[in-house]
Amino acid sequence: MLTNLSDRKLSELFSLSGKTAVITGGAKGIGLATAKRIAELGAHVILADMDIETAQKEAAIFKSQGLLASATQLRLPDEQSINDAADFAVKETGHLDIWCNIAGIYPVSDTMSIKVEDWRKVLDINLLGSFLGSRAGIRKMIEGKRKGVVINIHSTTAWKTVPGLPHYIASKGGIEAMTRALAVEFGPNEIRVVGVSPTMTETPGMDSQKADLDKAFGGVDSHQVFGSRLPLGRTAYPDEIARVIAMLCTDLSQSITGSIVAADLGDSAF
Repeated sequence: MLTNLSDRKLSELFSLSGKTAVITGGAKGIGLATAKRIAELGAHVILADMDIETAQKEAAIFKSQGLLASATQLRLPDEQSINDAADFAVKETGHLDIWCNIAGIYPVSDTMSIKVEDWRKVLDINLLGSFLGSRAGIRKMIEGKRKGVVINIHSTTAWKTVPGLPHYIASKGGIEAMTRALAVEFGPNEIRVVGVSPTMTETPGMDSQKADLDKAFGGVDSHQVFGSRLPLGRTAYPDEIARVIAMLCTDLSQSITGSIVAADLGDSAF
């Protein structure tokens, strides 16, 4: 089982040197911010994204900054594409240690307008995609006899609902249960599985949904209204979430598995 690391310095526990991390949705938003922070800790990051051109461009920027990075295309929830991303990581570096399921969608729609195919798409990309990603990553960790970490993106909306997102909220509730199940099953393999629950975060994807979300909030500025009611009085930035994820990937968080960690500016406090 996991070694007692009490004699290790904090600087050593923070290091991800020699690790390989796949970041789904790594070309933008929380995924890109996470890839940057994990790379800064010494890991070789694989930016796995449907937008391969942007992923390759960002990986090149990382390399110009002296960071270790590669890019590969990822189509969710295509199982072969997900397995290919895991294979790519191992081919690039020889092993896989971290898998972060960050890619996801959040189309805003009132309940009466959601079509069956819309519901299935959200659940397929967010929940099934995270499951298949977790499984692909865990498989490589076990094959390589590596202690590993899987990060799943949850949402405070699974605890405190907001209008216009019932399919998204259902997918995040499923991710919470799946995270616990995988943590229990693969703990004996020294693989930790952790969920991170952000509040509303200022990402390109969220910005693209703002008009619909404003409508769902009754025609007001949804970001301003939502942020103003949080204890810290604002919405979150991608890097704030990324720093939490990066910490959870390190040995500093050795005891954390099966939990949902709230990086939510106090959203879940009331």
